[in-house]
Amino acid sequence: GGSNKNYFHWLYDVLPRIGILEKQNFLNQINFFLLPNTKEKFQKETLKLLNFSDEKILDSTTCRHISCDKLFITNHPYCLTNDAHEDAQNIPVWICEWLKTKFLKNKNQKNYPKKIYIDRGDNVFERYILNKNRVEDILKKKQYYFTKLENFSFIEQVEIFNTASNIVGLHGAGFANLSFCRPGTRILEIKTTLTGSVINNLAKKNNLNYESIECESKDNNVGVQQGSIEVSTKELLRKLD
Repeated sequence: GGSNKNYFHWLYDVLPRIGILEKQNFLNQINFFLLPNTKEKFQKETLKLLNFSDEKILDSTTCRHISCDKLFITNHPYCLTNDAHEDAQNIPVWICEWLKTKFLKNKNQKNYPKKIYIDRGDNVFERYILNKNRVEDILKKKQYYFTKLENFSFIEQVEIFNTASNIVGLHGAGFANLSFCRPGTRILEIKTTLTGSVINNLAKKNNLNYESIECESKDNNVGVQQGSIEVSTKELLRKLD
């Protein structure tokens, strides 16, 4: 479902299944891998870094029926209770460590800014900061670098987060990269009061210093993670210092 296009779900729902197969020494027994989707740039890049050839990949958006002699199916890496929302609040440490092991070794050692703001631009998906201009003015004065993650390759995102000392952003899939941060990195998540604690828990699992600014949604009839919010500039200034 969400893994078809969502960066977070691809990293934490799909790729760790490869780790499960590795642990059981099954990878070398498999001829083809059926995946939710393989058309997104980050999907292609991560599979290439994991040394998967195109010939072994089946895309379930086009490959709707399969016939085989033996079928391997993994459990979901963290959704174990039939409550996906709750289980997502507690991503297992082993997934974070597996992602580090697989992808940090590919770093190019480029120089990236230490203080970054995850700039979602117009890509808001029903999430929006009403006083965006004021918030961004404050961040600029605090010398934050505005980073539109979609403009970077996957491995560049890994490097950006591994280099950063301070990361600020509106709740979104970009925070999936927290597993690539160094311990002690300061994280400030801006979110609605109804947004869950998935990013907080992910930060804790990676030994990061997490804080949040929680705001009441100004909209009705939207999902718990959605809505227009007005950020307290006083709280923002206090938590940036």
